[in-house]
Amino acid sequence: MALATAVGLYFGMGVALLVVILLGMVGWELLCQTSLAGSLTEFASAVGIDFGADSDLEDMGNPLTLLLLCLSLFMFLPCCLVATRIAWRRPAGQLSSVAGRLRWRRVWVSLCIAAAVIVPVLLAYALLAGRGPQIMFDAHAVVLLVVIIVLVPLQAAAEEYLFRGFLAQIIGSWLRHPAWAILLPVPIFVLGHTYDWTGLVDVAVFAVVTGVLAYRTGGIEAGIALHVVNNVTIFALGAVGLADMNAESESLVGLGVSLIVTIGVGLLLLRVGGRAEKYSVAAGR
Repeated sequence: MALATAVGLYFGMGVALLVVILLGMVGWELLCQTSLAGSLTEFASAVGIDFGADSDLEDMGNPLTLLLLCLSLFMFLPCCLVATRIAWRRPAGQLSSVAGRLRWRRVWVSLCIAAAVIVPVLLAYALLAGRGPQIMFDAHAVVLLVVIIVLVPLQAAAEEYLFRGFLAQIIGSWLRHPAWAILLPVPIFVLGHTYDWTGLVDVAVFAVVTGVLAYRTGGIEAGIALHVVNNVTIFALGAVGLADMNAESESLVGLGVSLIVTIGVGLLLLRVGGRAEKYSVAAGR
């Protein structure tokens, strides 16, 4: 019975995800018709960087590539909100938290906690790995950093809304035990990343941690903060030459460091989030 339920659930998830993807494709087409890409190219050319027709759009070190990737993934956010409101007939704010909105104070607190751990640890690891002499800070890095700071948080938030908000709540409405809502979206999230086995293990653990955070804190704010700080830090290190933005493999040492950081920050956020949730309930808010 449990197996049949799980199989049926995956079919249902597939249908729901297909709806979101189709809406995302429409948004992508609209995006491609705008002048955003052209505007970035003009700006880059003005500071001496050529991102013309011959530029490599498969290179994550190309600001135009990163811009288009982030914007295409960001389109999942409005798609999830619209699908929740129209197809699911629930307030879109319920994707954010049990309060029916994004609890911004919790977002900022979680961002500070995550940044206080992730940034120095990943920076130290990059320097100890011998990439210090490769530090670069030129016009190309400045443009790339602007794209990272502005758009990567939107990309990370959109993925949290899709996987830990939209899909998790659909599963949670069908199956009572929270483990289903936490674990079933993980394979889909992992399949969206083209890494070797170490990288995929890293992604899977990250998805489980953010899923647990969403369940235990009653919202996706902590997951968004962890996702934003992690992605912005890694991309920023890549922008200045301290990391390979096109890497598809990860060393065992790198995997160990990443898992310790992800789980450690997750526990900190869980502790803070748990206290905040109890306080909110006790205060009647």
